[in-house]
Amino acid sequence: MALPAAIFSLDAADQEAVPPFWQRAQLLGPDGAIVRVTAQVDDGASRNCISLKRWKGYGHCLSALVPSKTRLGVASGGKIWPYGRRWGEVGVGGVRAAGWFEVFECGGAFDVLLGKPWLHSVRAVHDYETDEIRIRSGTETAVLQN
Repeated sequence: MALPAAIFSLDAADQEAVPPFWQRAQLLGPDGAIVRVTAQVDDGASRNCISLKRWKGYGHCLSALVPSKTRLGVASGGKIWPYGRRWGEVGVGGVRAAGWFEVFECGGAFDVLLGKPWLHSVRAVHDYETDEIRIRSGTETAVLQN
């Protein structure tokens, strides 16, 4: 059974650019260090990531990198090996959550990318109409606005 052609049509609303979901975030080090970053929340990203540039500037304040066995598929279609990975805590909107972060050269696309692992850990619910994300961890909750 063929689908109606109307399903495949696009109108002007389909062509509108959707702005990235940027948030101020803090990478928390083991000795109380706080590295302030701009994070892009991306529900299409299968990993949490830190740019190599940001890591080279502030990684000494954070927990050490360990080797990564993950090969990353990037937006350009290529596959890359990360420089390493870090286990650590990140705070956004007063809500803290721990997770793995792959460190790689992203060409300046972002400082920190908060992908599906972070969204899952903070039980994120994205309201696309208002472009708000509700997050929670333990007793901490926040509503992030884009």
